[in-house]
Amino acid sequence: MDVPFCDERKDESTYPTDVVQLRAAVGSAHGLILGSPEYHGSLSGALKNAIDHLSFAELEGKLVGLVAVAGGSQSATGTLAHMRTICRHLHAWVVPHQVSISRVRDAFTPEGHLKEPDHEARLVGLGKEVAHYARLHHQLS
Repeated sequence: MDVPFCDERKDESTYPTDVVQLRAAVGSAHGLILGSPEYHGSLSGALKNAIDHLSFAELEGKLVGLVAVAGGSQSATGTLAHMRTICRHLHAWVVPHQVSISRVRDAFTPEGHLKEPDHEARLVGLGKEVAHYARLHHQLS
């Protein structure tokens, strides 16, 4: 997607159509899973920029699951904490469970599959949790 730097333009019609599509996709979703590599203890600039193009209109009341990966042996807790803070600020509901995968370079096969069944089970579980609570929340709204 072509998502340029968010510069709070007065005329938002000058943003590429991908920004409009991003907003529409997030706005129509009942739940989301956000993921990011950890860079210097926080989320990627690309994800932060994409989120900056969104507003309360797209995220308020959405159920969100969080995933982060780290290159080193420590988990990506800084990234997860920052994503949680951003989502909460936008009035999204962040599910309690989250997934952090350390040593990401060693976590995947050359074909892109996770080596550890536990990692895959945690990711699938997170997706199921987001879907479950998003469905309940939508039915109650």
